Amino acid sequence: NQIFTKENETVNSAWLLAEVDHWN
Repeated sequence: NQIFTKENETVNSAWLLAEVDHWN
């Protein structure tokens, strides 16, 4: 999805880190 920008990638990374932290 090229609609997403690199700013969205940063948000995605933050979300992923939060998810990983949630499960640990």
